[in-house]
Amino acid sequence: MAMSAEMMPVEAMSVTPRSPALGAAIAGVDLRKPLDAATVKAINDAFERCIEGQALGF
Repeated sequence: MAMSAEMMPVEAMSVTPRSPALGAAIAGVDLRKPLDAATVKAINDAFERCIEGQALGF
């Protein structure tokens, strides 16, 4: 499948850990446009890595 000019490859996304309380900063994702499934999965995977081992209480 050819990539449209508006789709950014997941490889362009970068995740920079901040702190246990703040998680991480994600760059290279334009949230003004719909996200493809691969980008959503990459963001979810990054989130899971950031909270790994933390007890979340709501």
